[in-house]
Amino acid sequence: QHFYTFLNKIMCWFHIAENFALWGLALIGSTEYYMYHEKSFIFWIIFQTLKSFIHLYLFPIAQPTPSAFHIRSLKHRKWSLAVNLVSIVAAGALFVLHNNICIPYVYALYGLAEYIAV
Repeated sequence: QHFYTFLNKIMCWFHIAENFALWGLALIGSTEYYMYHEKSFIFWIIFQTLKSFIHLYLFPIAQPTPSAFHIRSLKHRKWSLAVNLVSIVAAGALFVLHNNICIPYVYALYGLAEYIAV
């Protein structure tokens, strides 16, 4: 019970941090202040992903006898997190590839992967 409460508090703080990172993304332009914009995006991805993992851990605890709806919802959340993680890794790899080699259409693929992650 104490661990559940502790994780809920952590998830709340992660949610606040995620919102500050999104605020930074909205207010800081990537052209003028690329470094700060990049850090805001990285922090947003980190907090959003950690919050999703904690939520997946807490969801079954909060529903000891889940309904069919809750079971289906948990499956969708797991699938969504998996797609999100794959798209984050793909976006990171494509971004590095674009910056180092600049292969045609790699930046477009990076944009697609980033769009899926967001």
